[in-house]
Amino acid sequence: MKPQAGAIPNIESNRSIPLLVVLMIAFFILMFLNFYQVGVRGEESRLYSEQASELRVLSQRIAKNATEAAAGNAEAFDQLLQARRDFAQRWSRIKDGDPMIGIGGSPSIAQAEMETVQAVWDRVNSSSTVITQGKETVLKLHSVAKTLNETIPLLQTDYIDVVDVLVTNRASREIIQIAQEQSWIAERIARSVANVLSGGEESVMAADNFGRDAGRFGDVLNAMIKGDKELGIRAVRNTEAKEYLVDISESFSFVNENVDQILENSPKLLEIKSAADNIFTDSKDLLSSSTALSAKFGSMANEGMASNTAGVGCSWRCIYCTFNWFANY
Repeated sequence: MKPQAGAIPNIESNRSIPLLVVLMIAFFILMFLNFYQVGVRGEESRLYSEQASELRVLSQRIAKNATEAAAGNAEAFDQLLQARRDFAQRWSRIKDGDPMIGIGGSPSIAQAEMETVQAVWDRVNSSSTVITQGKETVLKLHSVAKTLNETIPLLQTDYIDVVDVLVTNRASREIIQIAQEQSWIAERIARSVANVLSGGEESVMAADNFGRDAGRFGDVLNAMIKGDKELGIRAVRNTEAKEYLVDISESFSFVNENVDQILENSPKLLEIKSAADNIFTDSKDLLSSSTALSAKFGSMANEGMASNTAGVGCSWRCIYCTFNWFANY
């Protein structure tokens, strides 16, 4: 008896059915595993991106607080400390992980970006330490400067009164000129102190000028009250003028007491100002590197073998195997 036509192809089709079923099941498993892994990576991507985004915000907050602290804002020192702690905490989570929020730390896909952030953060952190450790110096010098700015105009006003009295009583031209010069020197002292506080290259020279002018002002003031042969200045005899000079001497005592402090601490203040300037510059790099890191974390879900593309591929293969199974069933 001859075999019926088409019998052999039907047998071969029936034999392929188990293979199609196996492939279909395998692709279904791969599809679900893929989408599960993508989901896990998506959550990790969100958590890492969240931390990196906070780094961006904190980098600018640190720069702002550092500038204000170096300028004598007392509250800015505490704000700088807090911002630095917050940055260090977020950065530690990214590097070392944090089981409390579900991240493992140091994801391999972002190693290059993390190394860049680390290099800039090391510089910013070091400069921040210089500023926070110099808090006492900054606040003390700014307090002194504030008092000087209130005192020196009084010295100038009193010296103008001294000049008026001397002119009215026809004192010698030399002593009148000396009294006028004292008022100019007082103005230079105030300007030098302001330059010391501003930092920069001129601050060192300003500190030297301050010390020299303060010393000159005090010597001449004492000479006008008591006389000084070395300076060639005779004591003022007019009672009214002398009363003004005594008042000036009492007011100037504060300046005189703080000359050494300003001279000794001006190099430290310059260091603090330089640290703040460095942070301002580095904060731009810290912002850009944190932004790049955040973007890299945002692409985590599509990195590696498990991805949305691979999931779609598995889905199509499942559909293909299912269609063929029904076609050959």
